[in-house]
Amino acid sequence: MFIITQIPFVDFRLIAEETDEGCFFPNTFDDNFDRARYYRFLGEGTPRSSPDELPLSERNFFNSRKAVYLNPDIIFENGFCIPRLVFSRFFADTHSFHFDCGIKEMCKGDVSQQNLHKFVENFLQTPLFGINRNFEKEQRYYSLLRLARKIKEIYLYATTSKKNPPKRDYSSQIALGYPSIFLVYDKKEVHSFGEAKTVHLENGIKVRHELVPVKNTFVDVWYIGRDGASKRSPELRNLRIYLSKLHAYKETTRVILDYIDRHGSKDLDLHKLGVFLGCMLRQMGRARCYGYSNRDFWEAAFYVDNKYNRVSWDNYKLRIEAKLRVIEMTTGKTYHSNVTIHGDNHGTVIGQAIQEGREGDFKDYIQEFENMVQELLQKNGQLTDGQKHALKEQAETFEAYVKQDAPQPDFARKLLDNIKSAFSLVIANPDAIQALMEAGKKIIGLFR
Repeated sequence: MFIITQIPFVDFRLIAEETDEGCFFPNTFDDNFDRARYYRFLGEGTPRSSPDELPLSERNFFNSRKAVYLNPDIIFENGFCIPRLVFSRFFADTHSFHFDCGIKEMCKGDVSQQNLHKFVENFLQTPLFGINRNFEKEQRYYSLLRLARKIKEIYLYATTSKKNPPKRDYSSQIALGYPSIFLVYDKKEVHSFGEAKTVHLENGIKVRHELVPVKNTFVDVWYIGRDGASKRSPELRNLRIYLSKLHAYKETTRVILDYIDRHGSKDLDLHKLGVFLGCMLRQMGRARCYGYSNRDFWEAAFYVDNKYNRVSWDNYKLRIEAKLRVIEMTTGKTYHSNVTIHGDNHGTVIGQAIQEGREGDFKDYIQEFENMVQELLQKNGQLTDGQKHALKEQAETFEAYVKQDAPQPDFARKLLDNIKSAFSLVIANPDAIQALMEAGKKIIGLFR
């Protein structure tokens, strides 16, 4: 059995109108990992193994192995589960943060956990996690729910300047989402899963989802059935990453929407807020993600929320769209409807900051860019499906950004440089890649 625990959270300082000089942040806000960065107890910036098949937001993490350790004396109720910490990582994403731990169950003999629902209930209440003794002087152990509060303390400490302390206590600005568990089990064994909803996948992997109540908190739990597939298989890895991102996005969105409902958007930067919500709406509207049907998993993720809290996949979309309409009326910018082109090349482009009279050129240049990407992917047969998916996703990220209401040329160039680096790693055709860069530069050249 392999278990990943996740603690998602939001830092409202990042979408505030003003930022205290005594606060600084991990390089979610600068994706350039050319030099390693270290943040106290969050670890050092590290590239993921086999990153080329992953989107940019998942290629790097902070190796936080020294922040957390497991209770060496822990024994679960059946006496056979001996957990081993495989990794602990902090992920800094433009849209959300999450702290993940990977735990492997080392069993004595042939006994396995058959009632996985009961096992998870027990796991969530077990004081399993310890904190680095340099951060916490006394030796204490925490359940996953209590660990979340300690991770919040570490994050706040790591993003606070010692030389120039912030002017006030910002702990209230770090808002925790509900934690989640992703449990990989062997399908050859017989298990029970409580009331989990099943998602059937074409590749034979079976996924179930439920919310497990623990002390008035609902914890998202995903059970992933693996039969004969290595835990290192790309399909299984991509699925775990996708479910992890889906949960982080879901919880980040929920936290922000609930915050606005309670406190309004006073003191928040409406442009940053609009960009975030617009990005979440696009993520929810994608047909596929990491090679899987996006709709299937979003519906499963909200299935129990709908049952207990009357919150559905479509409800979240409606809430986001309602907030965006208010933000758009206030800022005069468009976030949830990037580009609408009517008619032929001489139609109109809505919500696009391009030079006057160049709408037709914009449409042509976008089409040229898309055609060149498609040609590069088709003519290089050595690429794996995962590599093609990652390259295409990078190109789509660039296109989505330049179609926004007010794209910044410098950031668009950075996205284009990322495309060049990714394509150059797996495609030995510098002339074709350079031609693609020139097509991208023509798009950027249309900005006002």
